[in-house]
Amino acid sequence: DLLKLLDDMDTILDTVKENLSQFDVEMPSIPVELNQDFNKLTELSVSAVESLLPTVRAFFRTPDTVRDQLHRVYFFEKETDKMALAIKKKVFHEMTNLNLSEKFHLRYFTLHIENVSDVAQKVADLLSIMAIKRTI
Repeated sequence: DLLKLLDDMDTILDTVKENLSQFDVEMPSIPVELNQDFNKLTELSVSAVESLLPTVRAFFRTPDTVRDQLHRVYFFEKETDKMALAIKKKVFHEMTNLNLSEKFHLRYFTLHIENVSDVAQKVADLLSIMAIKRTI
């Protein structure tokens, strides 16, 4: 279980690295009216990961507090999903000036940013299971 936890934590870093690489290679053209939305999406997704780190520490020090700390990870992951959905709706329903290919590109990068919090949630799920096993 510990090796799986370490491997999954490494997956978060790999996901972030891959996403940054995609941004570097493709250099998406994000319309000015979406800048704030993309910044908020990124902040929420990163917050899910940041909330995970103290939870991992707590697993080793005070495993009985892990469940309480996991709520922050799940909260930020859910907020990331809501923000990503709002961006996708805005792109496809309100931004009629964009080509379909541009809309797909924005959706693609929205999914990449959102995926970081999804990976954090998977680690949180594993931690939850491990904490239960540890208290038994």
